[in-house]
Amino acid sequence: ARDKDISGIVLADIDLDLANKVKNKIKSDKVTTVKLDAAKVEDIERAAKGVDVIINLTLTAFCSNIMRAALRSGAHYVDTSFGEPTLLDIRARDNILSQIIEKRPVELDREFKEAGLTGLVGCGGSPGVVNVLARYVCDKLDRVDEIHIKLGSRSLESSAEVVSAWEPTWSPFRALWGYAVEPTVFEGGEYRKYPIYAKYEDYTFPDPVGTIPLVLPSTPGADNAATV
Repeated sequence: ARDKDISGIVLADIDLDLANKVKNKIKSDKVTTVKLDAAKVEDIERAAKGVDVIINLTLTAFCSNIMRAALRSGAHYVDTSFGEPTLLDIRARDNILSQIIEKRPVELDREFKEAGLTGLVGCGGSPGVVNVLARYVCDKLDRVDEIHIKLGSRSLESSAEVVSAWEPTWSPFRALWGYAVEPTVFEGGEYRKYPIYAKYEDYTFPDPVGTIPLVLPSTPGADNAATV
């Protein structure tokens, strides 16, 4: 909202009160809120009318719906997570992540290209920011043999102003998913699976994070970030 090139932001959520809390925290006249059910493509398309880009911050079960709505409304698309297409089976494997790993055609890739639109998936913290940082550092080095990514965090008090319940990163469902699915690592030029909680270590981050336990992640798309 602080970017001078942004003329308006439509903040949509199934919980309108929560959306308004976020709007009030941002304190910008550019932000408007609407109630929206991400399970309904037509509703998403209606809310996205006239926008340049849709940023999807929902659960991955809704990614396909929102991507299709972006196509129909002529908007570019960005999400921060991709993985299983259902909330009923955390081990569902036919998803964008498995398509990338198995080098199969990625869902809606052809349609986005034909429409002249860009769809960026997995552009959160990890994967996302860490990929950009890794690329930035690699471009400054003569040679890179391995990349090791350590990701740790602690909740900030300010988050309680919007969400007061249990807040493990951005989704309780995704947190539980990460504890229940074997992590995939790109190692030695190929993808390989590791047991859950593999490669445990206590790692010390700069303050205010400090020392926390780490294991190989099963965050959606971490396969593209945790490159060794």
